Amino acid sequence: MSGKLQIHMTVTNSAGGSGGMFGTVHGSGESCYLPASIVHASGAQVGDVSEVIVVENPNEECTDRTPYLVIYMDRITAKERAARKAAAFVNYYQATPAVEAAVWKYMLANRNASTADVVANTTATPRQVEDLMSRIGTPEHVWRGAKP
Repeated sequence: MSGKLQIHMTVTNSAGGSGGMFGTVHGSGESCYLPASIVHASGAQVGDVSEVIVVENPNEECTDRTPYLVIYMDRITAKERAARKAAAFVNYYQATPAVEAAVWKYMLANRNASTADVVANTTATPRQVEDLMSRIGTPEHVWRGAKP
């Protein structure tokens, strides 16, 4: 890599007593180092998800483990952090329309399917399946016994 690169990453842990932190690049899993100056300027905390600008890590002894050095990260306010965490919570627990459609299609074809069966045959998480099943207004003994 030569020059700067904009990436999406999650801050994963602090770098001991240096004041720096590490992050993981979304998609590749590669590691980034956030120097203390960037951590301080951005207010970064473990769990923050952000787009950052990186360069190749100039510390040649570490490039095999940590190929990137963060040179810019937007400041994250407490309000933004709360909104990002809420969005991540919603995205994790709420099924997308495509996942929801797959769950309903499977459930209609397999009315006695358990949560584990649905999870094994769709891309839904157990929590998403349980959430969708809880929305069924018809008593369970009726809809499970109904003919498709």
